[in-house]
Amino acid sequence: MLAFVLRRLIQAVVVMLTVAFIAFMLFQYVGDPVTNLLGQDATAEQRDNCVLIWGSTRHSPCNLLALSRTRFRVSSA
Repeated sequence: MLAFVLRRLIQAVVVMLTVAFIAFMLFQYVGDPVTNLLGQDATAEQRDNCVLIWGSTRHSPCNLLALSRTRFRVSSA
């Protein structure tokens, strides 16, 4: 029974990572991610800040790693 649960957990993690990767790639290549996040009425300063924060100047695999690091960072208290 334990082996079954572990296999299912591993499969769930693989599925979640695959879905996250596909969604990220679609978001990157469908349009400008900065425009999608801020909207078309954003100022140049807001766009520059967003590019710096989200790291849109790097290649897509680097962006995915940077985004996952910032989203899943564990704070030590």
